[in-house]
Amino acid sequence: MSGVIDEPAKHKEDSLGIEHYYDALTEFVVTTQTPITIGIQGEWGSGKTSLLNNVWHNLDGKQFERIWVNTWEHSLMSTPEETLIKIIEQLVSDLSNLDPNKETFAKVKKASGALLVGAARFGASMVGGSVASDAVKEILDTPPNEKNKIRFLRESLSNAIQTLAEKKGIKGFVFFIDDLDRIEPKDAVKILELLKNIFNIKNCIFLLAIDYQVVVKGLKEKFGEMTQENEWEFRAFFDKIIQVPFTMPMGDYDLGKYVEKLLKEINFLADESEDQSDEIEEIVNYSIGGNPRSLKRLANSLSLINLFKKDTSANEDLILMLAVVCLQVAYPKVYEMITAKPDFFKWDDSDVYEFTKGGKVDKDEFERAIQTEEFDEEWEQRLFRMCYPFPQLKSRAVNLSRLMTWLLEKTGGQANLEEKLGPILESTSITSVSANLDQPKRRKNKGYDNKDFWLFFFNLAQEKKIDLFQKTPKEGSLKQGWVQETVKQIEKPALKYVAIVRCKKDSIVGQFVLDKKNPGQDRSSVLKAMDVVLAKKDEIENSFGSQLEWDRDENKNAQRVSFTLEYDMEKRDKWGEYSESAILKMTKLIDAVKGPANEANQQL
Repeated sequence: MSGVIDEPAKHKEDSLGIEHYYDALTEFVVTTQTPITIGIQGEWGSGKTSLLNNVWHNLDGKQFERIWVNTWEHSLMSTPEETLIKIIEQLVSDLSNLDPNKETFAKVKKASGALLVGAARFGASMVGGSVASDAVKEILDTPPNEKNKIRFLRESLSNAIQTLAEKKGIKGFVFFIDDLDRIEPKDAVKILELLKNIFNIKNCIFLLAIDYQVVVKGLKEKFGEMTQENEWEFRAFFDKIIQVPFTMPMGDYDLGKYVEKLLKEINFLADESEDQSDEIEEIVNYSIGGNPRSLKRLANSLSLINLFKKDTSANEDLILMLAVVCLQVAYPKVYEMITAKPDFFKWDDSDVYEFTKGGKVDKDEFERAIQTEEFDEEWEQRLFRMCYPFPQLKSRAVNLSRLMTWLLEKTGGQANLEEKLGPILESTSITSVSANLDQPKRRKNKGYDNKDFWLFFFNLAQEKKIDLFQKTPKEGSLKQGWVQETVKQIEKPALKYVAIVRCKKDSIVGQFVLDKKNPGQDRSSVLKAMDVVLAKKDEIENSFGSQLEWDRDENKNAQRVSFTLEYDMEKRDKWGEYSESAILKMTKLIDAVKGPANEANQQL
């Protein structure tokens, strides 16, 4: 077989190892008092429908009638109000079909027909703000001569359901309401409240497959964004609808066995291969997690890749490929980065900048992170900085670090990273999803570019929170070969004191510049100040740590004290090292010159 179908598990199909949950929930349904509503919570694809399927079949012979409603199917090509009406019609129709004589629900059908217009009006105002509760009260308090349609339907249903239960000799009716999280959240909330108002009836048990987060999204129009102050309102609404919450036990899924079974079904792993479920579970936990739908997508990606793959000889290589595809599915942006530069030990500050587009990292959080085992090495610290600006990556940075450490160990260390990962990255590129229409390619050195370098330089300066270069200039200024900023450490400056960094293809030059404050100022003031500074040359160079270049020129307004760092700026992967050195030197230059410069300034 070359693929797996993404469909819910059938009865007694327990690949995830949670049959005891199915049985316990069934037992609760059989023994509970009614009416009651059970909320099956879990993210999309977590197995809610599979659980409902198993409970449905577990009720065979338990003296319950069952009705299944797929809300998403009713919502297709329908307005929210039409969806509400269709669901009511199905529930009434399915209940009526359970009556052998078709007489018990005749009154109910009449009541539901009269409700159609009222239900649409009711649904439209359900979560439209603070008027929702007023709309419910208005409908329920309709004068007797204008018989309330919802109350009339509920009373008719109650009588009919009790009569039918007695006639059939059953305990009650179980309603399975599925796929609520596939429709618009605010519409899902309308459905929940309408069902609560109509079917809060003895002998009725509702199992609703919906996640609490869907309810939160659906109530934003009513309560606004959820905060610590108003969270109780969201919870109160949920608790009013759902008496018993049940969360999908994803933490108890036997992921290793489940994924290994999928991989053998698609012939990715041989049936007779040794048990690798523990290693598989480790990889999956670091990446995709326990969502069955995501794991089936993983299996289908591997199935397609395997059809293109020439060498299928070694299981170890296959497990490595599994890990790379897990990385691709769970961390697509990082996968693209590894595709471009597989040896992540060699990722540098320019890679961090390019990945984050200048995103910043909180210094305190960074300091805490690097004290942990996951981020104590230099490459791991760069990984943390790359993850930090992206909430999804930041929240999973620890697992990502563990997965990449596993890759490092599996390939035999840094020396083998590119050799081992290269062919696998090439094979797996066919299932990569990217906003970039080009296939991922190994990054080529673009060479030196003023704008690129200065953006990188300012990002690093701001990250280190030095006194200079904390505000990135406008784009036009970044295209030139130099940047400058006023030195703020000079008290009541009589001259212009400027820090300048110049960048050429073969060097970075840092300068402390003394210049005229305005065009009318005499040049002699600048030269006098430069002489005072120059008299402290030995002291300044000792403080700086090496010799400096002194440019006193009586024919120029600007007098300069400089240093030069000879670098090959074509090597973009060295920009982090070069920039950090230049920033350190520039800071030391200002610290060394500012004392004599202040002294000279006081003499002017």
